[in-house]
Amino acid sequence: MRSVLVVLAVSLALFFCVGPVAAHDCNGLIINSSNVTFTLVSSVPTHGIVDVQPTVELTSYSSTSFSLESNFGANDRILYTWSYTPEVDWCGDGSKLTLSGQYQYSYGTNSCTGSKVTCASTGAVMTVSYAGCDGRYGTSSPSFSIAFQ
Repeated sequence: MRSVLVVLAVSLALFFCVGPVAAHDCNGLIINSSNVTFTLVSSVPTHGIVDVQPTVELTSYSSTSFSLESNFGANDRILYTWSYTPEVDWCGDGSKLTLSGQYQYSYGTNSCTGSKVTCASTGAVMTVSYAGCDGRYGTSSPSFSIAFQ
C-alpha cells in the first residue's frame, strides 16, 4: 500500500511540476469553395487548447487553418466548434444563415460534423462537408469545405 502511495505522490508531483503533456494535436483546414465571403461568428473550444484561430474574414475561394491540442491524461479531449456567417445576403431574402463545423477528439477517437442551410426563398443549399477525421493518436488533420450544393 505504501508503494502505491509513493508512486501516486511522485506522479502528481511530476504532473504539477512539469505540467500537462500534449497528447493529441489537431491541424485543421477550412476551405471556402463558394463565391461568398464569410465572417467568423464563433470559435469555441469546449475542451482543448486553441493554438491557432481561423481567420475572421474567409474570402471567396480561399482557406484558413486552425490548430488545437488536448491535454494528456484524464482530460485527453478536444471539442471545437466554429461558425461563419455570410457577409452578403446570398439568399436574397435578408437572412444570413450561419454555417458551422465541429471537430471532436476523445481518448483516441475522432469525429467531425458539418452543417447544411437552405434558403427558404430560393431553395438554394450551402453545406459544410468534412474529410480527414481519422487518426487515433498523435496528430489529426481534418478539413472542412463550405460549398453550394
